[in-house]
Amino acid sequence: MNAKILIPLLLAVVAIAGCVGQGEQKPTAGLGAAILSFAPFQDSVYTDKDVTLTMTVENQGDYTIDKTFSFAYLMGSNLKEVSGSDPNMWTTAQLYQTLPKDLKPADPSRQIPADQANLKWTLHSPTGLSRGQSRTDTFIGRFYYLYNTSVDTTAWVYSDAEAAAERAKGNSLTPPTSSYSRGPLEVTVSYAPTNPVISDKTFTMFIKINNAGGGMPFDPTNVGINHPSVPEENLNKVYIEITGYPNYFSIGNGCTGWQELLPGKETTISCDVTMDQNIPTPKTGFSPKVTIEYGYYIDKQTQITVQGK
Repeated sequence: MNAKILIPLLLAVVAIAGCVGQGEQKPTAGLGAAILSFAPFQDSVYTDKDVTLTMTVENQGDYTIDKTFSFAYLMGSNLKEVSGSDPNMWTTAQLYQTLPKDLKPADPSRQIPADQANLKWTLHSPTGLSRGQSRTDTFIGRFYYLYNTSVDTTAWVYSDAEAAAERAKGNSLTPPTSSYSRGPLEVTVSYAPTNPVISDKTFTMFIKINNAGGGMPFDPTNVGINHPSVPEENLNKVYIEITGYPNYFSIGNGCTGWQELLPGKETTISCDVTMDQNIPTPKTGFSPKVTIEYGYYIDKQTQITVQGK
């Protein structure tokens, strides 16, 4: 994980293998971290009683979730963090919970399932309800983590003369190929033209990012267990790096660094790629690794009814 976003927060990380395709083929859908369940041991309790609330988290991505950089946070309109009881509010000694271990991804080749972890809160019910009174309260469990989604792609770059010679032989130009990591943000890379045939040594790369995980990406700066609320200006922010391509290619501005995504829509980011020397013969490969790094959170709700006695 890039040091640029390893800041004082407790969040988690995911990324690596995926599927192989051509051109605009979509990556395999993945969820990253998933909340499998979020429920109380009892969904109805009397006043002045303890109840255990459990969240089960599973790593459904391709990268180990580091326990140091992840946490779950409990929210509710009638909930406060305090030791002891309250006439009107549910109380708990600690609103956040951290992972007890790193969560490793599944390894299908060895038939090893994905790791899971149980995070638990002890809630104390309000003390002020009288016999015959009851109230149902809603709680939200939110899991925060860091994530890393990547795509390795190769586009074959032809000179005009070489492309014409291949076509004259009846040969097709070799199409781009990509291999993807799974993640809540799907990322694909394409080129214009699809098979770069260039006389001016320049073509265009497009990076498309789609939020398919059902949660919210964000810039994790200043977000952590003591500051779990993400500032509005941090929402829908990702950090993009492009590495691994030959040094005789250069990538223009617009595709790297912090980028803002369109809320609820697929976002396309583009930039020009330029060759700094003559195109080698035969065709040459432009093979960048595009990595997006970001914070991400997902929510799940549950309810508990408290009854007077």
